[in-house]
Formats: sequence, C-alpha cells, structure tokens
Amino acid sequence: MKDFILEQIYSMAALVEEAAVSPDSMIELAWDTAPVLNCLARYQRITLLHYYIYAMIAVYMRRDYCKNSDLYETEDITRLESSLTAYNVDFVRYSEFDGSIPLEVSDLDDPFYRWFRTNETAFEEMWERVTEEVFFLLFANRRFLVILISPLQPTLHRATLQSLPGS
Repeated sequence: MKDFILEQIYSMAALVEEAAVSPDSMIELAWDTAPVLNCLARYQRITLLHYYIYAMIAVYMRRDYCKNSDLYETEDITRLESSLTAYNVDFVRYSEFDGSIPLEVSDLDDPFYRWFRTNETAFEEMWERVTEEVFFLLFANRRFLVILISPLQPTLHRATLQSLPGS
C-alpha cells in the first residue's frame, strides 16, 4: 500500500473541483501529446483525470506565484518548504537562496517568484505526487466525474463511432 502525505490535499481537490465547472478548463490539457490521447483510446495507469488534476494545480499555482508573489510572507514560504520536504523533494531553501537565477528568468524582480522559478522542477515533482493523492479523493466523487466528463461526451462519442469497423 502506498503511503500518502496528504499535505494540502483537500484545498487542491477543491481547486480542481471548482475548475471542472468550466468546460474551458479542458483546454489546459496537452491534447496533442501521445500520453493524453492514449488515455482516451485504452486504459492507462495514468488517466485523463490525472492529467487534468495536474494541469489545474500547475496552472493555478504558477499563476498565483507570479501574480501574488509580493504577498508571500515568511510563514507562507515556510509552509511551502514544509510541503516540499514532506514529499521528499530536493529544493533550494529560501534562506539559502542567493537570488541568482538562470538567465531566462533574470528579469524577474520579486525574490519569492525568482525562488519559485529556480525551484520550479521541485514544485512540479511535488505537484505530481499531490496529483496522485487528489486523484484518489476525486475518483470516488461520482458527481465530480460527471461534471468533468460531460463537456467531452459529444467528442468522445464521435471519436468512438469513427473508430468502429466500417466507419
């Protein structure tokens, strides 16, 4: 049995549930990639729901870190570091961050956002682990699944009919 950390999972699940109400949120999935398309064709261990959860978390958090970077106080950063540590992700602590960042993000003014961009791979790794935990919460929520899949049903139905022999 897999051990779950459950760090901020309910707030992340709520974020994903709120996003599912808008059919436009599906645009955030990488529909042109083989892994996502394979989820529609046959059973995969990583499902369309996994990709959707990860996309919603990543889009929301990246936007929040960028738009509200000046609002992140010491206790918020400590909470983020605690989450990264809980998920056993390697990262550069804010207190050890010297402000140097890769050239492509050097025009960023805010120290918090520079720290996030420097640790972006670590955050993505944490979001992958959070996705797995949120998946187990949301997969059991039938109402959520109906809301999530409803906008896709006409497209999936047409794709299924086209894939039938003789179509």
